[in-house]
Amino acid sequence: MFAFIQRQKGQFLYSALLRLNVFILSFSLILGPSVAHAQSVLNLPIPGTMVAPSSAFVPVLLKGMT
Repeated sequence: MFAFIQRQKGQFLYSALLRLNVFILSFSLILGPSVAHAQSVLNLPIPGTMVAPSSAFVPVLLKGMT
């Protein structure tokens, strides 16, 4: 595979893709990550309202094995 890349170095397409990769990497490093937003799928209560406690955890009781 590396021999194929070595032979293709002189072609226009190789240099264009290389420049495009450098541009995209530089652009993404300069701008940084975009602002993240929470998903609205969760059914969360409105901030400031009281949340009811959940029921107590009851572990499974294993009575016997056969």
